Amino acid sequence: PASAAPRGWQLLKQRSFLAFCLTAGLWNFGVQIASPFFTVYLVDQVHVSSTVVAIVAAISSLAALPGQRIFGSLNDHRGARWVQRITGLIIPLVPAVWGFITQPWQAYTVEAISAFVWAGYNLAAFNLLLEMTPATGRPTAVAVYRALSGIGMTLGAAVGGWIAQQYGYRPVFLLSAAGRLLAAVAFSLVVAQAITWPRRLRFKFRRPPRRYEEVDSMTTRIILSRHGRTIWNHEGRFRGQADPPLDEVGLQQAEAAARAILARWRPEAVYCSPLRRARQTAEAVAKPLGLTVRPLSGLLDIGYGEWAGLTLDEVRARWPDALDKWLHHPAAARIPGGETLDEVRQRGVETLREIAQLHQGQTVVAVGHTVINRLILLGILEIDTKHFWHLGQDVAAINVLTYKNGAFTLLKLNDTHHLEETGG
Repeated sequence: PASAAPRGWQLLKQRSFLAFCLTAGLWNFGVQIASPFFTVYLVDQVHVSSTVVAIVAAISSLAALPGQRIFGSLNDHRGARWVQRITGLIIPLVPAVWGFITQPWQAYTVEAISAFVWAGYNLAAFNLLLEMTPATGRPTAVAVYRALSGIGMTLGAAVGGWIAQQYGYRPVFLLSAAGRLLAAVAFSLVVAQAITWPRRLRFKFRRPPRRYEEVDSMTTRIILSRHGRTIWNHEGRFRGQADPPLDEVGLQQAEAAARAILARWRPEAVYCSPLRRARQTAEAVAKPLGLTVRPLSGLLDIGYGEWAGLTLDEVRARWPDALDKWLHHPAAARIPGGETLDEVRQRGVETLREIAQLHQGQTVVAVGHTVINRLILLGILEIDTKHFWHLGQDVAAINVLTYKNGAFTLLKLNDTHHLEETGG
């Protein structure tokens, strides 16, 4: 139910979302200090005609088109945080040069560059807003984000107007550049990715190990991992195919799992469930390698039907008999409106076998969920589904398997040593 998902105001308790909103407010404050006055400056100080103003506006619209196309592709491959970080560090240069424009052609050039980069920034900001807000609570979350942005815009315009009246346009433009740069740096250090970005940056650009564990040409190594923590994990809610994102701890766990994987292996491909929490975990492994995450529906978690979003006590109050069967006879249980374990097991094992056959002689990563991972492991070991609860599968756990001559071998199960630094 919608009431079970984190709502917009509740998201302010998550440091990453609060930091995202505050940096947006600071960014819009810096932008609006100068933005309303650029055209006025062109008319008052450069003495351009209305035709020149119209040409500047037309150039802005045209330059945004290739910007959307190019940065859209970068957004798909590198992520919204990367695009917003890069464009946010470029845009402060624009108002810094406004005060030195003396000819119309200079205005045309600056505006073309500005609109091109702004297209990427706006696209990334929109995608990041969608990424950081749950679908069920998104209207309220977006309202909170827009409200803080609006406060920044209002204050920025008021401050810029007063400074322009007292000291002229150039101080306004320079202050705007400084404000934008401060907001961009704050975003880079705090939001991308949530508090842990400096360590991630060092990790991302360090030279890969010279030696890593290889496999022979007939063997596929599969690193089967579970996604990091979400707020629903923390609250003990049934998740299944619902789509809550990783919380702040979950993001740190994903980074820790990635470090553990890349310290020993160099995967040639990264697969994941299509759900956001699995994709975020997979991207932590894929991005340092320049790989694109490949979502597979066969790695989706079980469909919990009417139980999705509910706690154990809430389910017990409404379906006591069905819950008892789930907890004590899981192989025979059918969740109201959901799947059986055997149905999930079949698609999970088939998917993993297809991955293994496609990547013979390589190492690959697959990121799934607690139920699908348990069932895959039971399936490849040919253990009856009734033993479902006898396997552990913690958040951000790592399992290591090999596949050779049509058979799987389990080498490591539910390894979580890498989570000690996150408190997991």
